[in-house]
Amino acid sequence: MSLEYRTNPGNGMWFAAAGALIAMVVLAFPGIGAIEAILTAATGSEAAAGGGVGEAIRASGGGFGAALVALVGIVVLDVIVAWALWGVFRPAQPATAALAAALRITYSAVFAAAIGLLVDAQRLAAGVGATEALPVETRDELALQRLAEFDSIWSGALIIFGAHLAVVAWLLLRHGGAFAAIVGAFVVIAAVGYVFDGTLPLIVPEWSGGIAQFTFIGEVLLIVWLLVGGIRSARSARRQASMAQAGPTDAATRVSA
Repeated sequence: MSLEYRTNPGNGMWFAAAGALIAMVVLAFPGIGAIEAILTAATGSEAAAGGGVGEAIRASGGGFGAALVALVGIVVLDVIVAWALWGVFRPAQPATAALAAALRITYSAVFAAAIGLLVDAQRLAAGVGATEALPVETRDELALQRLAEFDSIWSGALIIFGAHLAVVAWLLLRHGGAFAAIVGAFVVIAAVGYVFDGTLPLIVPEWSGGIAQFTFIGEVLLIVWLLVGGIRSARSARRQASMAQAGPTDAATRVSA
């Protein structure tokens, strides 16, 4: 068995990373989109009319709970992406690939902790358990506080995520090939966008963020690169399997001749 065959990551790693990233995009709309809509409602006309975040959560019905489930799904997929990307880059750069995976898992853990605050906000708004004894106004104020804490923790998590993307960009640039270099350059831009989105709200509290929505193209290209790499890996595996099967046959033919 050749060295290339033993060190080349299986095509399953490439497709696992690409598939998990695509699934995350699908879940991001009902998850993050719903949370942002509720925050907008809580600070908009409903709040001015005496509503607020608690009323917005209650008015969403099961929408807020569905958004929380989607966010938990994103956390799980983040761990899968961390593992799969580690498998893709480990053969050439084992230490750096491990660093990229560690940063993404750390981000996932912080994000999961932030989601816990959203769960608490839902319980407060609905008056579940011991919170039922509290006045509605108090519960709504506490729910708003939980969402503000979620936003602050998530801002810090985005800095970690940006660092993860920066390491992935370095791995792409070191991987070799023009396509990988182009993708790596765009991933660097995406990393900068996340770092700014995470840092600026801590420095300028009134900053609303949103830079990453213009720099995300690097993440899209990363998915394409992974799909192409998976296809190439599958073809390489088939060629090597064919060569391995043909080898003994050729040897037997030469002996008989």
